[in-house]
Amino acid sequence: MNPELKKKLLIQLRNRFILLVAGIVLISAGWKKSGWPANVMVIGGAILALFAFMAILGLLLTWHEIRKKIKEEETGIIQPDSYINWPPWFNRGAWLVIYMLLFIGISFGSSKHENDFGGVGFLIHSLVAGLLTGFGVFHLLSLYFVSWNDHKNKRIEIGFYIVLVTVFLFVSLGPVVNEYWARSSSECKNYVIESSYRQRRLKEKYIRIRIEDRTERFEPSPAILRRLNPGDSLITLCIKKGALGYKFVYEFRIPEKTKTDPGNR
Repeated sequence: MNPELKKKLLIQLRNRFILLVAGIVLISAGWKKSGWPANVMVIGGAILALFAFMAILGLLLTWHEIRKKIKEEETGIIQPDSYINWPPWFNRGAWLVIYMLLFIGISFGSSKHENDFGGVGFLIHSLVAGLLTGFGVFHLLSLYFVSWNDHKNKRIEIGFYIVLVTVFLFVSLGPVVNEYWARSSSECKNYVIESSYRQRRLKEKYIRIRIEDRTERFEPSPAILRRLNPGDSLITLCIKKGALGYKFVYEFRIPEKTKTDPGNR
């Protein structure tokens, strides 16, 4: 590859990576805070991070295509788009179905993580566990399917899909397993709501609750949100410890209001 072109691609890749980190920092800074500035930070950070991530993928794809063309010119051998021999039915639209399933599954799994108690630790652990498990499964299978090692690109391609599937499974099914097989009893306690009534009136599906020295975002059912009144400042969280050891909100309740005895006035 031309050194000047390579330098330009590396500079663009570095700049996009900086934007990705900036977007993640904005999301982290606004995630636990309430009010419109925090919402702007989270939404703006998410848009910035998504744009940067897609730009990085585009640059990497461009880099791959350039290297592919150079190799074809040097060797005179046409390089295949994929080193995996997919069956004909797969090439006729199965990719679209798989991408849709991945998107729905990860979106569903991510939404299930909304009511984890104690921050985003479970989500991060699910991602890391999926990555490590995917690498482990790939290396074990590659010892049996030795044909995967015939070509470096083929090995990378197969490994990528295996890791993608394991990350998808861990993120999507982790909270389901954690909640479904939970055996501990729930502990219910009142917490202070930090979301303003104006935010709730705008039909936002999340509320922010003060947990000790931090603020966390939860997603109660629409029925609970409809029952919250302008003056309500407390909500009851019933918390369980899941089968995987992570706490989650099992139930949201509206605290009962203490009635004043007219005879004591």
